[in-house]
Amino acid sequence: MEKKETIGQFAEKFGISARSIRHYEKMGLLESGRAPDSNYRLYGDAEAKRLYRILLLKDMGFSLKEIAAIISSNGNRDAIVGIVDNRLRLLTKKTSLFGQCIDLLTRYLSLCREQKSECI
Repeated sequence: MEKKETIGQFAEKFGISARSIRHYEKMGLLESGRAPDSNYRLYGDAEAKRLYRILLLKDMGFSLKEIAAIISSNGNRDAIVGIVDNRLRLLTKKTSLFGQCIDLLTRYLSLCREQKSECI
């Protein structure tokens, strides 16, 4: 028989808050079972796999809205490819902007080090 965990145990296992789990449930990203005698939320292997997927996608920078779209696509390759492609384009653009910022800061730091007066 599969071992079920309460929301507190489940949250601790994944290093997140019970509040986050309830938020994911409210958004429809995660579902829990209920203990018939106490009405406590219970989580098993299927919920653990789904939460792992949610957290992995979140760590990759996807918004909860994007994660919901990926999960609700039920494996529709075109839908997933579109969402991932959009994320990749956004990250590529951000990477370029960060590169420009690094270049500007490097030049500014060089100028500041060369000057004897205030660096503004």
